[in-house]
Order: sequence, then structure tokens, then C-alpha cells
Amino acid sequence: MNLVNISKEENCYKIKSVKYVKVFGTTLYSYDKIFVKQTESNQWINENTNKEATQAESFKLDKWLKDHRKFIEKG
Repeated sequence: MNLVNISKEENCYKIKSVKYVKVFGTTLYSYDKIFVKQTESNQWINENTNKEATQAESFKLDKWLKDHRKFIEKG
């Protein structure tokens, strides 16, 4: 999963990521995922499926948010 975009809306954070499916180093296809986290919540929600993010996805999303928060809060 690779980071594409992080943004802050009125009461939530939104992260867009892309997942590549590769075989022998060749990309077969890719797909986007958009996750939303309410400011008062601890859980990331997949916007397309309305399901909670997995533990591994949540860990990565929280790390990206922590690393980029000062830049998105500034704007």
C-alpha cells in the first residue's frame, strides 16, 4: 500500500492509497482505497466498503498521519 494523498476536512482525516498487485516484478493491476478517520474516533473506515481497516492497514495509516499531520494542519 502506497500513500497518494492525505487531507483534513471539517471533522475527519482522509487518506487515499494505492495497492499494486505484482507478479515477478510486473504490475498486473492496481486499485485505490480511501480511508476516513473521524477526529474523535480511533478507527479508520474504508470509504468504499464502509468496513473497518485491518490492523495492519490501521497501523500504516496512523503512521502516515503522524508523519504528515504538521503539514496538513498548517494548510
